Amino acid sequence: MASFDSKVGSFAMATITGNQSVSGLGFQPKALIVYASQRTSDGSQLHDEISQGMAISSSEQWAFGSTAESSTGNDGAGKRIDEALIIIVNGGSTSFAVQASADLVSMDSDGFTINWTTNDGTARIINYMALGGDSLEVDAGLLSAPTSNGTQAVTTSFEPDLVFFIGHSDSAVPGEQSYAEPSIGFAVDATNERTQLASYTDQAHSSRLQRSDRILTNIEPFDGTYYFEAQFDSKSSTSFTLDWVTTSAFVPKWAWLALRGVTLKLGSFSQGTSTGNQSITGVGFIPGFVLLSGFNSSATSSVLQAAKSFVGAVTSTSERFALSRGSDARAAEADKSTNLDRAVCLKHITGGNPSPTIDSVADFVSFDSDGFTINNTTVDATSREVIFFAIEAAAAGGGDSNKMWLFF
Repeated sequence: MASFDSKVGSFAMATITGNQSVSGLGFQPKALIVYASQRTSDGSQLHDEISQGMAISSSEQWAFGSTAESSTGNDGAGKRIDEALIIIVNGGSTSFAVQASADLVSMDSDGFTINWTTNDGTARIINYMALGGDSLEVDAGLLSAPTSNGTQAVTTSFEPDLVFFIGHSDSAVPGEQSYAEPSIGFAVDATNERTQLASYTDQAHSSRLQRSDRILTNIEPFDGTYYFEAQFDSKSSTSFTLDWVTTSAFVPKWAWLALRGVTLKLGSFSQGTSTGNQSITGVGFIPGFVLLSGFNSSATSSVLQAAKSFVGAVTSTSERFALSRGSDARAAEADKSTNLDRAVCLKHITGGNPSPTIDSVADFVSFDSDGFTINNTTVDATSREVIFFAIEAAAAGGGDSNKMWLFF
């Protein structure tokens, strides 16, 4: 009997180098997505410092660590890419440092094992999303953008139902560079794609965007000029193809994860401006996995000033988190913040010193027959656009699935 399994969780990183096992998932994962920050507990911190990572095996894993210092820091921004699952960095362009790094060792029957190769002894919280089950097939790789416009075919081991990207960096692998540019993108076909980017050049200059007609973008945070834009073009039994409509001379890289064996739906909704429950419908099934992205704004295809975004996930009313980041301006002396909250699933912030402004918050209520319900506990007059895809377990013979919601 086929099934789709998923679990959201978190753990405190070990404080010494060596292996660390994470258990209690209830299944053997096939894919991991991780997000982390400097936080050792729930709460806010000065500076925008996050880690993105994904892995399907010990030989197919990529991590992106980024840091953007606030006005009290060294006024810099930087990033690092490595063949790892987790990279945590701090400092800016003048004092960039890798504080912790871990590789995936194995996917285990009840979880996974990682190996801390660099460790500064700080027990930071690592948030993870684990995907598995008999019905799920996975593939992954690292994409390098072309330097001229046109189509680019990426080889896969199957025709994907979904392609999901994180990144990016235009350095060698491993390597580090100025600018901080965490992003995501996902698509199911040429008419259904989403992307979100919030990036910094330095302490003063940052921008953000969220679009439903691109899967990958890269911009100049100083003025919002596009360096790279890609649309999802097509897919086949052996590849997916991107159509690059804007390119430049340097070569950015994104990690990609392809999934097959699932039924899914892409969409968007506007977060309510009144507190209370909000139902998102039109999904067509009870989801087993949902991924959302928000950039702290109402819907627009324009590039906006000041980097802001969030990622969150939930598998139940007691298993969820929201990791939020934001700047207060695209200007000198801009303040930047990061917030971790494992008691909600959605949170938008604006950077501040010593603490950010909390702009909107929502918690998970329920999985429904045609979507899901959230509870808006903090709102204002802005109806913020949230984009999402929902996955139903591709089960044969009535197999059940755990249910997960992932928020960006």
